[in-house]
Amino acid sequence: MEIQQLIDDLKTLALQEDVLAVSREINEIKSKFDDQLLEIERRDQVASMEAEVNGEAYEPIDIKPLKEEFYALYNAYRESKTAFLKANYPVQYFAAMLTSVKDNLDKAAGYLVDARTGGITVGPPNINVSDVDFTPQVEERVIHFGLSAIKGVGHAICERIVAERHANGRFESFHDSAMRVPTDCLNKKAVESFIKSGAFDSLGHPRQG
Repeated sequence: MEIQQLIDDLKTLALQEDVLAVSREINEIKSKFDDQLLEIERRDQVASMEAEVNGEAYEPIDIKPLKEEFYALYNAYRESKTAFLKANYPVQYFAAMLTSVKDNLDKAAGYLVDARTGGITVGPPNINVSDVDFTPQVEERVIHFGLSAIKGVGHAICERIVAERHANGRFESFHDSAMRVPTDCLNKKAVESFIKSGAFDSLGHPRQG
């Protein structure tokens, strides 16, 4: 059965030490496993209906043991990978996790506390430094706040602002940013959100006014 082969493949990969190298393969195995489960369940349902129509007895396929075995292995691997990344690549790890939960303030707050407890500085939003998402500065143990994590500012707006900065250099002033960034990016709501977050502090528009 192919589904058993996927379990065996997962066991083999999970034993390898190079966690970063095998992560993609393991995620691919999980995707295939989920597809196989759906296919087995579909076939089982069809066979059950046909048996009922024909007045025949039918014993459903019991895939629960295989499912439990696979997910026990998969979850154990995910936990070990998380521990590995957190211990060996803490700045990159927390930058990635903060980006993944940027729309969930409670979860983001938890990762911020963990990062700072581990000696990592998470800087405030800065229109001239921040990227769209949280970005790691490994040697300095600093994470730059992602502009798209600012409440009230859309991802697409941040992409256009960052693209303009990368193409033509830092913004010299608030007026400079207003002239260079497309008008629809700096509408009233976006500007207020940027100012309140501190993103324009370095341009002379601090959140205090």
